[in-house]
Amino acid sequence: SPKQIAWATRIRHEILDAKTGAEHWRKLFEAASEEDAPNKVQVLAAIDAIVAETSASWWIDHRRETMRTLINAAIR
Repeated sequence: SPKQIAWATRIRHEILDAKTGAEHWRKLFEAASEEDAPNKVQVLAAIDAIVAETSASWWIDHRRETMRTLINAAIR
């Protein structure tokens, strides 16, 4: 429904645009060495996948998550 889509859009923006959102983690891992972050490639791919997610139901299902918990779940 339109209300669910609006809600999901708000959730998506709250997670992605938070102080510790997508850009925070992307910058952190892009700056890290392979030695400091051996999973760097996987984390950056996870961030890209999360940012690309457009399903309203997915965002509603994950509304209590943070970018960090979403990344951790994606790289497991």
